[in-house]
Amino acid sequence: MKGTILTFLLFILLTFVLFSCSEKSEDELVISDDYMATLLMERAEKDFNLKNDPHSPFNRDPDAKYDKLKYFDPDTNYIFKSILYSYE
Repeated sequence: MKGTILTFLLFILLTFVLFSCSEKSEDELVISDDYMATLLMERAEKDFNLKNDPHSPFNRDPDAKYDKLKYFDPDTNYIFKSILYSYE
């Protein structure tokens, strides 16, 4: 069930990313509210899984304490376009 939910969330995220791409110059790039909400959701999901997943290294050792991951703030300087080529 958990894998199904994660697969569904990943599908929604990829759909959002594919349809939200637009032709903007680098000067016009801004971080939208939808992007931030998705990013924050992904980060919370990672923290939850690292803390609660039975296969997490933090659950193998009873003395290990998990603290949230520390992230950099989103920066439009690291948003860029790329061309993907099919290789067969």
